[in-house]
Amino acid sequence: MKLTKSLLTLVLAFVCVFALFGCGLSQSDADKINEKAEAGEHYTYDEIIKKYGEPTINLTVAKIGVASWIEGVTEEEYNEKGAEAFEGSKVLVVTFNLQGKASTAVFKEFTKEDAK
Repeated sequence: MKLTKSLLTLVLAFVCVFALFGCGLSQSDADKINEKAEAGEHYTYDEIIKKYGEPTINLTVAKIGVASWIEGVTEEEYNEKGAEAFEGSKVLVVTFNLQGKASTAVFKEFTKEDAK
């Protein structure tokens, strides 16, 4: 019984750590979007929004255009600070085609130099 409780505790601890650190933006997010697009199985605008939430910068109209997610930066912070808001952040930029499907994605970790 003690072994089962210990194992359960260890598994729950692992799940909590993964939930805290495994959900940030990464190159693999852009790779997955690009791979699906290349295979003709594009993610839709709605699927991307469901996964990443509302974008920090949304330059789309009728689900067509470009949207950017800046990890840890709200739209208000971006509007106040401009490019400085990117400093030290992970950014995912997704382009949506005329059918509202994700056609390309780019991931970038911005440094202090990039923000200038």
